[in-house]
Amino acid sequence: MARIFSCFALFASAAADIVVSRTVNSLALGTGTLSIEGTACTGSDTYGSNDCDLNWGSNYTVDIDVNLATDIVAGHSFTVDLHLDTFIPFKFTCAVCGANCSISIPIVKQDVTFALPACPLPAGPLKMTTTLALPATSPVPIKASAKGKVTVNDPTGATVADLDVKGSVSPSLQASKKLLEGTIARKYFVNSDSNGHYGDPSAGCMADEKSVQITGVAGDVCTPACAGTTCPTDVPTGVTATPICALQDTAGNKYCILECTPSQKNDAQCGTASCKAVQGVGICTYDDA
Repeated sequence: MARIFSCFALFASAAADIVVSRTVNSLALGTGTLSIEGTACTGSDTYGSNDCDLNWGSNYTVDIDVNLATDIVAGHSFTVDLHLDTFIPFKFTCAVCGANCSISIPIVKQDVTFALPACPLPAGPLKMTTTLALPATSPVPIKASAKGKVTVNDPTGATVADLDVKGSVSPSLQASKKLLEGTIARKYFVNSDSNGHYGDPSAGCMADEKSVQITGVAGDVCTPACAGTTCPTDVPTGVTATPICALQDTAGNKYCILECTPSQKNDAQCGTASCKAVQGVGICTYDDA
């Protein structure tokens, strides 16, 4: 119960549902600004609004005043390459115009499709005001941070825009309350059966754990933070693998995993998880059903 109230306090302290900022490293597409009216954004630069806090279910007036240096045609594409909560890769590429963009959101494995404008977008000035209407609820029922890069390539493959982005997405406070009161809260926020650390994220991670997917390794696992080099030893029932402090994120934070010996005969060492080979050793992760 204490964990549930802790999660609720985390959401109650959030000022906005979507927090995002960006740094433009290069832009050969043209010049101009994209600005959000009102007080949603606290920063600005030569490219328009920045450091924005947005809320689900709200409408925002967006002013676009750009001058494209070249036609945007069907061969233009953009790539989003992020990491969610530091560990989980989230990468997709879509056409800039002339097609729908379909993506699959990690963690909740939810598919989202959105329409893009028709091609071509002709070179020259483009000045307009439009409304950004955010949906009533978030497609991700948990809070997740994101950091990475967005690039745009022309039909030859040359990069014509390069941006660094970071931010976070949270459910609305009301949605968070519902999650905490229902079965989704038990699934995403708290391990209700208290069956030890290193459990299956689909059954819920403990309050001091993160759900982690490691690039190149199938499955995921709940990972607690290291205390120095020490790891929690309360493992799920039936597990004989050894907790070790072996993961480190880009910020230098260290996390624990279960080390195992990759062998079909020794799969039971991970309990209901399985042992995956990684550079001669093994770690326990849970495969999707």
